[in-house]
Amino acid sequence: FRDKLFNRFARAEPTAAKVPGTGLGLYIIRELARANSGDVHYHPAPTGGSTFTITLPAVTTGG
Repeated sequence: FRDKLFNRFARAEPTAAKVPGTGLGLYIIRELARANSGDVHYHPAPTGGSTFTITLPAVTTGG
């Protein structure tokens, strides 16, 4: 499922039938990050669950 994680309407089985949702959340987050020259990274937790990291470029100010 990892290769489809950020696809539109992606839902993991068997939780898709039990947990409400559209499968758009991670897709939208990645699109927003990439629109701002960033990205989202998935990290599975060894004891279960997941961590997602959003990276965005630093903003510099002139002066």
